[in-house]
Amino acid sequence: MIAPHQLEAITAIGGSEGISSGLRTVVSAGLLALQSDAALLQPVSELQALADRLATITGRRTPAGAWWAPTREALPPTEELDPHGAVIVTPWAVGLLGDGCLVIDLEAEQITANIGGHEVTASIDLNELVGPAVLLPASIAGLAMAGPGRRDLGHGLTAERTADDLMRVTLQGVGARCCPSAAQTFAAELLGLVTRATHRSAMAREQLNRVLEVTP
Repeated sequence: MIAPHQLEAITAIGGSEGISSGLRTVVSAGLLALQSDAALLQPVSELQALADRLATITGRRTPAGAWWAPTREALPPTEELDPHGAVIVTPWAVGLLGDGCLVIDLEAEQITANIGGHEVTASIDLNELVGPAVLLPASIAGLAMAGPGRRDLGHGLTAERTADDLMRVTLQGVGARCCPSAAQTFAAELLGLVTRATHRSAMAREQLNRVLEVTP
C-alpha cells in the first residue's frame, strides 16, 4: 500500500507499459540511488578509519622537530624523550621537557610548570598568550648573543640563559631547563599553537556571524 500521489507518479512513469513497469523503474532507480550514496560514503568511512589509526601512531614529528601527538594514545614513550630537552605538541597544547617541564594548554587555558615535584599553575587565554609567544623567540636570540641573563615574557613567564649555556623557560621561577635547540623548538611551536588557535577562533566567529545573518 502506497500513498495516492505516489501511485499517480508510478503510473505516469510506467506510461503505456503499465503500473508494473513504472514500479520496476522506481525500484531500480531507488536502489541505484542507495548504492550511489553507499559508494560515496565508503571512501569517507575509509578515510575516517585511516585518520583514527594515524591518530594513535607515536613518533611523528613536526617540521620544527617536536613530537606531534594528536591524541593521548600518540604521546611518545618517556624513554624516547631526549633528557636534554624535548617538545611535545598536541592540537591545543605545547610542552617543554628537560630538567623539569612547562606545559601551556589553551584548551584548559592553563600553564603548568613542574620541577622536582614542585608544581605551579596559572591561567592564561589566547589573547594573553600572544605576547609571550611573540617575545620568546626574540628573547632566545637576544640571550644567545648577550650571554647569560634573563628576559621577562609577561604573565609570570621568563626565559633565561644559564652560566652553562642552557636555557630555562619558567613560570614563577619553576619550569624546564634544556638545551638551546629545544628552547628554540618550543618557541616555534608556541607560535604555531597561537596561530592555530587564532585561526580556529576566527573561523568560529565567522560561522556564528553567518548563522546570525540568516536567523530571523
